[in-house]
Amino acid sequence: MKKILPKDKLVIGLTGMPGSGKSLVLKYLKKLGWRVISSDEIAHQLLERKSVRQQVLKKFPFSQKATGEIDRQRLGEIIFQHPNKRKILQDILHPLIISRIKQEIVRFRKQPFGKNLAIEVPLLFEVGLEKLFDQVVMVDTSKRRAFQRLKKTRNWKRNYFNQVWNSQLSPTIKRKKSDYVLKNYTSRPEQLFSGIKSLIRKHFCHLLTKTSKNATLTTRKTEVFRIIKNQIKKK
Repeated sequence: MKKILPKDKLVIGLTGMPGSGKSLVLKYLKKLGWRVISSDEIAHQLLERKSVRQQVLKKFPFSQKATGEIDRQRLGEIIFQHPNKRKILQDILHPLIISRIKQEIVRFRKQPFGKNLAIEVPLLFEVGLEKLFDQVVMVDTSKRRAFQRLKKTRNWKRNYFNQVWNSQLSPTIKRKKSDYVLKNYTSRPEQLFSGIKSLIRKHFCHLLTKTSKNATLTTRKTEVFRIIKNQIKKK
């Protein structure tokens, strides 16, 4: 389906393999004045909810603090030491994260004016959310570079990294599915930032002002509402 873009603002889906630099892109877009949302931040907020906390602690009782709260560091260690438990946590959090993302997009679409919105969704294609976005941008990097970054910043081990990497669609498939690809193959963030500015200048600014010769009463906003409404009915 051809995307019909809004004229005043865009909703961008940001995805990529682990360690590709998605969070760095999100931070830079925020610096440029975009509104940004991180799936990781949504997950952290969800863990504060009593109902979610109870579900997680039922599956991971050893991650509970004396106060009854979740020890995120301990939970991370359990997932790190037992990679097979990662899917258990995902099964709890992912449906809630997806629901929250849809709500944020609907709320944003209803606003007549405002900043552009970028949402970081690591498993965007895997969970089939691409139709909710005006454009999807993949942050691309080499597997070697990705592992080096995560080993340095999160102390990831090779086995855990490989499991997370292999659990996702391949970079080749993600490139083909994405509207644009941001290259982040070096350790120099300046090159990535330059690519972001170039992408906005050459493509997004054009999309914001572009009008279709075959414009119809169907807009991207109503299309998103329809998709979400149908998905809610199926539940």
